[in-house]
Amino acid sequence: MQTLTNNREIESPTEPMPPLFVSAWRENAYLFLQLRGELDMHTVGVLKQAINNGLTDLDCAAIVVDMSAVSFIDSTGYGTFISAMQTLRLRGGGGVHLAACQPSVARMLAVIRLNRVFTMHKSVEDARESLSVTRH
Repeated sequence: MQTLTNNREIESPTEPMPPLFVSAWRENAYLFLQLRGELDMHTVGVLKQAINNGLTDLDCAAIVVDMSAVSFIDSTGYGTFISAMQTLRLRGGGGVHLAACQPSVARMLAVIRLNRVFTMHKSVEDARESLSVTRH
């Protein structure tokens, strides 16, 4: 990529995109995802694959996402969570629970009012407790 500075063209350093790491596991009827990194159009494929793999079991009732190590999320990330929520609700399940969001991510969720769409939790443990209460 090239940038124009003082009417001169200079080479911009090529930096690799920060990766997104996703750990996924099931607890009873819930899919838990732990994300680490930046969630954007370049990394969202990893998240989509983890969600699709987790939703192959039709008994999946909800998704809990540990957002504590997510430093950035763009519209493709939000869209992926909305799509997963719609899939769960079509099956009669719950929604997507976002836990332990970084302040900048939580602020953006509030600005675009997605904090009213997703169930927000202070921690993964709070989400786990909330789900165990609603299942009984």
